[in-house]
Amino acid sequence: MTDYHEKSAAFVINDIITQIVKGGHPKARRLAEDYNSERKGLMETNPNMPLGLTVVEALRGLLEQAYGIQFYASVADMLENVAEHGMSREDAHAVISVADLIRDGNVAISGPNIGNDN
Repeated sequence: MTDYHEKSAAFVINDIITQIVKGGHPKARRLAEDYNSERKGLMETNPNMPLGLTVVEALRGLLEQAYGIQFYASVADMLENVAEHGMSREDAHAVISVADLIRDGNVAISGPNIGNDN
């Protein structure tokens, strides 16, 4: 599994969306489209918002729609919700990793890390 702490927020979020789509969630394709639409809308209406923040804001709505999980829930709460909402263990770990990034303040990255995950 990817060590998300060594990747940029943009990479982590795109990877989560990929996993949700690959996992065959019934609403996956629609959710991915909604995410892209929401992110573009945020960028258009708030041109000065850091890219890292736009992807997190868009992801929060995606995860709440897909799994009914409150994005700023504690790690323990997220783990409890895994079985209830049918989230795969990989998705759960990815969500927790992003929550850790947000909690640690590492997500407001508008600088050189964005897009450099080759």
